[in-house]
Amino acid sequence: PFSLWQGKSCPAAIRRLAVRVGRIDRLIRVCQADSNGSICSPTNACQHEKGIELKWLAAEAEKLRVADAAPKPILMGRHLIELGYKPSSQFKKLLNTCFEAQLDGAFTDLDGAIAYFKENCQ
Repeated sequence: PFSLWQGKSCPAAIRRLAVRVGRIDRLIRVCQADSNGSICSPTNACQHEKGIELKWLAAEAEKLRVADAAPKPILMGRHLIELGYKPSSQFKKLLNTCFEAQLDGAFTDLDGAIAYFKENCQ
């Protein structure tokens, strides 16, 4: 969280963190517990207000609606089938490409996902 806060990371980085950890709210609790157990001393001076990075991350995760759950892929295999595609070994690659674009913020709903797919994956 400190690195994300320090770099004022973009929403895509926060979404990817949510995918990796599952629940950012739980990560924040663990970090708070760790922080509460550490002591700021003259040899280990705190360079920032204690917990400011966790407050920032919590607020950003709430805005992105990923605080208590990792983002789920919007576009799924059934949508490709509805578009007339036959299931194949390429489905996984296509869906992963679309999910990465979703994490980057390229779309936020099914209509946007289908439009992205048609423009970039056909």
